[in-house]
Amino acid sequence: MEFRDAAQWIDAIADAPYLGLYDMNTDTPIEGTQAELFARLETVRREFIANTTAIAAAAKRYGKLSMIYEVGQGTISTDVNAAINEAMQRSPLMGEAYDRYLADLRAVHTGPLMLFNSTGPTSKYGSWGQHEFTGQPDEASPKRRAIRTAVGQR
Repeated sequence: MEFRDAAQWIDAIADAPYLGLYDMNTDTPIEGTQAELFARLETVRREFIANTTAIAAAAKRYGKLSMIYEVGQGTISTDVNAAINEAMQRSPLMGEAYDRYLADLRAVHTGPLMLFNSTGPTSKYGSWGQHEFTGQPDEASPKRRAIRTAVGQR
């Protein structure tokens, strides 16, 4: 932003603070209860919010919008950890984590939040969707329920 007249050509500063437990992408089996895994995810969420808050503060210093151009839950797992990842995606605790995640993002950023969405099941390649299939009830898709709740609060 400080390079020559760059700031006059920029409208917003954007971030993509994907949330996930990235140590599942290993051949080492991940152990722990769902509560323990979500406690770890909460630690990661706080770190990501701290980072994206710094980006939003930089935008504010220059009088620019701060926005999220792509965001979501991005845990990738190997085959050995696929079942525990799938259980996390379907857990009500994921909905609670998303509630906090989206609330923090909305509180920090002045511009739009754009969530990545791909309808599809969780696999070792990721769990990018808000839901696993079209028509899946919100109570079976905690991320979608959290997103719909957040959108309804606007």
